[in-house]
Amino acid sequence: MKKSTFGFTFVEMLVVLSIIAILVTLGFSAYNATRVRSYSTRIAADFQQIKLGFKIWKSFNDDDLYPRGNTLGQNPSYNCVSEGPVAQTPAQTYLNEVYLDPWGNQYAYDNNGDVHNDAVPAIANGVNIFSRWCAGEGVPYIQIAAQVDRILDGDGSNTTGVVRWNTNPNSPGAIVFLISPNEAE
Repeated sequence: MKKSTFGFTFVEMLVVLSIIAILVTLGFSAYNATRVRSYSTRIAADFQQIKLGFKIWKSFNDDDLYPRGNTLGQNPSYNCVSEGPVAQTPAQTYLNEVYLDPWGNQYAYDNNGDVHNDAVPAIANGVNIFSRWCAGEGVPYIQIAAQVDRILDGDGSNTTGVVRWNTNPNSPGAIVFLISPNEAE
């Protein structure tokens, strides 16, 4: 009787499946790292463009003060916070589009006349732009916050510079970009 030489042994199949599993894992890791870089870069670029829109608005209007945020309506992207959308500010005239974060939410604007001070690191004092989340939605934002900070500040720290963020994904929070320490600068 002749022995069949066709087919694979169980060990050969296990080796092939193990190699495929390792390649899939590496692919998912690379995809996640690319997604984090992409989202972080997008938010950082949006923050810079919106800041530029406000600077242009101030220069064209010979205005010493940034517009107050309490005159804006409710941000349609969030029902959990009070900051209005950038799209309802006078600076929107100088922006090419209504900017949305990678999850499709409008950026929020805050200026209630308080002053930012690095010595007293309140997260949202001064004139700010927010990429916001409601309670329970913060995980993807927090995953990219340090990278956004590295792009704009270079340090990845939540305690210094122009980028701050909340660290609790289960309460309303934001990645906060300081465009001015106070409404007159």
